[in-house]
Amino acid sequence: MEGAMEFIVNPVQSTIESWLHQHPILFWILSHPPEALLVLGLIVLLLSGLFGAVSTLTQRVWLGLLSIPIRLLRGLGQLVLAILPRFLWSAGSSTAPTPEERLAQLLDRLENIRQEQDTVLQEVRAIVAETKISPALPGLGNMPKLQSGPDAAKGNVTEGS
Repeated sequence: MEGAMEFIVNPVQSTIESWLHQHPILFWILSHPPEALLVLGLIVLLLSGLFGAVSTLTQRVWLGLLSIPIRLLRGLGQLVLAILPRFLWSAGSSTAPTPEERLAQLLDRLENIRQEQDTVLQEVRAIVAETKISPALPGLGNMPKLQSGPDAAKGNVTEGS
């Protein structure tokens, strides 16, 4: 019976041994299983990082390609918004404002600026009065005094403190 067993085992064993001698990496893996597992784990880790990097790169490329139309539309919208007011201004009014209209606009602006200046000066005076800051500080000694009455409507102020 042993002869029959050797008759079957020897050809299979010699075939496996010759195949392992032709593939030394597999022979090493079978001879050193703990080291082979460590190397396999390292290879899996490296491949995982490589696939992650490729995935991130692919994602960025696709997002970049797909966002191009949105960027173009945004730029076109900004261009239209920049040009449209000029076009509407020139199409809406064919004539420039008359000197009287322009003067009225400028006087309104000056009145608004004067009112704001009066408000700011009142705040400064309140702060100076609260904290007892010396009027010798630059800019505080020559503050104009606010007037009430008929001159105040004209925007007249007097200098000095």
